[in-house]
Amino acid sequence: MSLNDIKKMIKEIIKKIILRIYPNRCIQTLLNIYVKVLKRQQWPGRHLKTPYKGIIGNNRLEDPFARGMSAALIFSRTWQDPEHSHHKIGSGRMQQEVFACLNQVGFTAEFAGAEDRVYSDQLLNSDLLIVLITALPKIFNRIKKNALTAIFTCNTYAPVALKRLLESMQRWRLPFEGFADYYIKIPTYIKAYNQADYLLIAENEQGINNFLANGIPAGKIKRYNNFCDDDVWVPGRRRREKFTFVVWASGLGIRKGLPALTAAWKEWFRGQAAELHIFGVPTPTTDRMFKGLKEGSPAPGLFLHLDLIPAQDPRIIKFLGASHVGVYPTLEDAQPSSLLEMASCGLPIITTRESGVDFHADFCRYVAPDSVVELQEALQYWYERRAEIDEAGKKSRLFIKKHHTKEVLHKRFREIIYEIMTGN
Repeated sequence: MSLNDIKKMIKEIIKKIILRIYPNRCIQTLLNIYVKVLKRQQWPGRHLKTPYKGIIGNNRLEDPFARGMSAALIFSRTWQDPEHSHHKIGSGRMQQEVFACLNQVGFTAEFAGAEDRVYSDQLLNSDLLIVLITALPKIFNRIKKNALTAIFTCNTYAPVALKRLLESMQRWRLPFEGFADYYIKIPTYIKAYNQADYLLIAENEQGINNFLANGIPAGKIKRYNNFCDDDVWVPGRRRREKFTFVVWASGLGIRKGLPALTAAWKEWFRGQAAELHIFGVPTPTTDRMFKGLKEGSPAPGLFLHLDLIPAQDPRIIKFLGASHVGVYPTLEDAQPSSLLEMASCGLPIITTRESGVDFHADFCRYVAPDSVVELQEALQYWYERRAEIDEAGKKSRLFIKKHHTKEVLHKRFREIIYEIMTGN
């Protein structure tokens, strides 16, 4: 048996123990101790401020200003496959645009996957490495000393996110499928936060403050907005006859706030001319919540459409475009694509501040995570404003076109790259 096999076996044993004891509050105490110990470890990054000042062009709009330099993007090899569903959406879509941006500003760029076991010497000697958070600790001691590193954090500050998930699991007595994996990756996350020269974060002020409050220096943070294809996700010609609330997400369950939303709907619905439709990928959580039902109505006014739905499926786009309000009460996220897609389809929104978005109050009703009462109030808020939906939806779409398009992402990443490379 190889060392890797032994490590995998130990991880599986730890995961089984965690899943056995997660309902017990002792795991929260263990998590708090765990994080405190990890934070005392010293995993210093170089934090070089201006290693390439004078080498990079002085004009950040000059194209290409990084000519003659090398860069690497380490993200997901799987999502790079055009046949994979994530190739056209979410992080898989974003990694393509970031890689294109590296080439556009003049870098000789190389792509690799965080799941790769071997990296080329050329990649490890890059001047700039933009890396998925889980990959940085693997390569940190092998990259050249004056290289600059930036990590995609992808989600909320990890220990904060894990704490929220744990509290929700305990409240609803339901599992979060990725909890054990998430738990044992906490050292990797904290190590990467410390090692990276910069953190790339798609969050609102509340999300940024989670990092600042946990010791991440403000100077390391580079904020950007995720994007969606606003020319694909478009409003329909007319809305459905019944007032339609719609959930559109990937894996449904604890993390997306589904138990609280389902409870809120059952309390709120009293025969109104309204429906709640839930689209997304089924999970063991949805199996337990809905007793295995994937298509149909488990409660009055509530309809399930649980399946592995293809990316940019025309049927989903059509349904969203004809709906009235998008609902996404996530416990932790970083501007998820499906939320942006609902807004791009011209839907007013119900979501949490923990989603990471900065939507305006004239088209978005924010609720506290896992709050059944506030979700009921939000459902009633938009139902009472049925006559205002079209106007609110126009504002929702306009916000996406102004802040969350591919062009906005490219412009911001040009700025980020220039700032990183020059220290400006």
